[in-house]
Amino acid sequence: MVHNIYFAYGHSAILASLEDCRLRNELSKKKDPDFKNHGQAISYRFLRDDKGWRVFASTALSEPEWITDQRLGVVGIDVNVDHLAIVETDRYGNPIFSETIPCSLYGKTQHQSRALIGDACVRAVEIAALAKKPLIIEQLDFTKKKNHLKELKPTSRRQLSSFAYSSILQTLRSRAYRLGVELFEVNPAFTSLIGRVKYATRYGLTTHHAAALCIARRYQGFSESLPLKSSVPDGKGRHIAFSVPVRNQEKYEWQYLKKVATKLRAALVEHFRVVQCQSSDSPKKGLCDEKSSKIVGEIPTRESLATLLG
Repeated sequence: MVHNIYFAYGHSAILASLEDCRLRNELSKKKDPDFKNHGQAISYRFLRDDKGWRVFASTALSEPEWITDQRLGVVGIDVNVDHLAIVETDRYGNPIFSETIPCSLYGKTQHQSRALIGDACVRAVEIAALAKKPLIIEQLDFTKKKNHLKELKPTSRRQLSSFAYSSILQTLRSRAYRLGVELFEVNPAFTSLIGRVKYATRYGLTTHHAAALCIARRYQGFSESLPLKSSVPDGKGRHIAFSVPVRNQEKYEWQYLKKVATKLRAALVEHFRVVQCQSSDSPKKGLCDEKSSKIVGEIPTRESLATLLG
């Protein structure tokens, strides 16, 4: 007999399973038919290594008592390669709190990465637990994206190759489950686009926080229709005047959003060309074509407004 055993993780769950097994045995001796509803299995694995013997015990966790209520609102999370963007909403889908949690894993060892992910997820779940609102995240798959690393810039390749989305998701689920915080996933299609065009300027949010807001509102079931005109942030402290294409009511919603994304991408490219021309003392010939600019960012000092508007 080995006494005074304590497991660093899940000790209370193992004790609960042992108590459930004891109750099953008592009911079985009394021939009580309710004994079939009790008895939680526990598996043990003995491992011998250089340090000696170790015992691993595994059991299924019972469903916790949930402390969250989605009728109060939700907490949306936009997972990025170097941080988590958090936005809390009320029951009407309005943002009432936002926070950025750093989580850059580039250049970190495996143990350092686990520690950073753990700290970031603890803070994210803590926000939801204090607000008593469920967590909403995107259902992402970076497998295909990592297969095309050669097409990305060197900085993006290094960040994405070290990005551990599955570990972040697993840690979030585990931590939220233990604290009784519900966690739901939504389709990630065009959340960044809708957030950038519709919510960033309206609520004074960054593009990542706007995406987190869109994730939260998508779960809440609110409208995602885009405004006809919007001042869209470029992600570097500037804005561009952007008009969405004419909507065709017969087309599928995501086909329309794909058309919007294509137009916005072209607008951002043109915007950065103008900014680069403005910041250069001697712009290269052909860099700023007078007739090519139909999208206006910040007005360059060397060009007249009439020239830019063509």
